[in-house]
Amino acid sequence: MKGRLAMRNASVASTLPMNQLMNVPTNPLMNPLMILGMIWVMSLAGLGCGDPARAPFTLQINSADVVQTAVDQIEIVLRPSVAGQRFAPQADTTHFGGTVTTRVTGAGEFAMFVERAYLDTYAVPGDLMSAFIVGVPLLMTTDAGQEVPEDPTVDVTFIRGGERIADARRFVVWPLPDGGEVSVRVLCDRDGGFARQCLNNNPIADSGTLPTDGGM
Repeated sequence: MKGRLAMRNASVASTLPMNQLMNVPTNPLMNPLMILGMIWVMSLAGLGCGDPARAPFTLQINSADVVQTAVDQIEIVLRPSVAGQRFAPQADTTHFGGTVTTRVTGAGEFAMFVERAYLDTYAVPGDLMSAFIVGVPLLMTTDAGQEVPEDPTVDVTFIRGGERIADARRFVVWPLPDGGEVSVRVLCDRDGGFARQCLNNNPIADSGTLPTDGGM
């Protein structure tokens, strides 16, 4: 009898999808980063920013030594690698309810300014190696196909109380592939004296240092 029951259970199990056998959810909404991707596409479509059928190229920004509450703003600057190369002009544009501003600077660099309210909405807890992760789509309305001799660099800076407390730099492929993404790991500027500012949410004094009565 036990043998028949075992054979029956094995037969039923063989008809189940692999994701159920491994207890993996089929609903993509269970993945926080997929939720963000869907929200971005819907937000861009609603704001009239670009082609909603084209998924934006995304920076997956994370940090192991900066807590989310320590970041007031994220500054993202995409720079052509060749001197004299410029991105096509782009007027100041706001996205996501005014929490993200994009522009092409006078130097021909594409810049994004991501406010804390965006982080509060879209950042997700990190893993053992990251305090938090936030996906930021590069919202370039200029021609992504314009010729750039070499892959540009992207600088990501965490700003707190007007101080640049953490940064990262890496290359990104050009042209930016639709739906592509890269990970950018931002590190605290400990050499600049910002170790404590990166690890807590105490206010920064005018001198750029934390009040002496603040704790970690």
